[in-house]
Amino acid sequence: MKSLLLLFCVGLGFHPVSSQIIYKSTSAHIVATGVRNSERVFVESHQSLVMFNYQAMNVVVQADLRFLETGIDSLNKALQSGASKPVFFEGKMEMSTLNLQGHPQQPFDLGGNLTLNSMTKPVRFKGTLTHLSSSDNNACLFSASATIRLSDFNLQKQFAEYSDGVSIEIVQVVLRKQSR
Repeated sequence: MKSLLLLFCVGLGFHPVSSQIIYKSTSAHIVATGVRNSERVFVESHQSLVMFNYQAMNVVVQADLRFLETGIDSLNKALQSGASKPVFFEGKMEMSTLNLQGHPQQPFDLGGNLTLNSMTKPVRFKGTLTHLSSSDNNACLFSASATIRLSDFNLQKQFAEYSDGVSIEIVQVVLRKQSR
């Protein structure tokens, strides 16, 4: 399930670029969950690009299908056979204000467009920013989840033995700044 790739999970290592405005990671860990024969199937990648612009509240995710792992050889081959075009998501966080200091969980919506299998469809995530701190740095844990349908991306025939619904979860440490 090519779409399973966009299913984003934990990638630690956002790196500040461009005057501390945009945080970027090229080693994000993305996870998607689907069902095959009543059993859960996980797809993950450790080679995905994630960028977060905390001033504009924009999020960009790009995942290369060649780096997907499922633990199921036939599914790995099927996913990687469509590796000519990456999965791409671009969206904007909707929240009243972004607090970069210590804070309780801040809920947000993340609406945007997902491009998969050369088709672009709107996707809406629900998420939270959770403040993390230690003695030498501060950061936020960005987590968001959504469900997509394989049929929306014309993938239901290619992956007929899998459920149409695929859960996507993104978890990323962002806004990491050294305390002074």
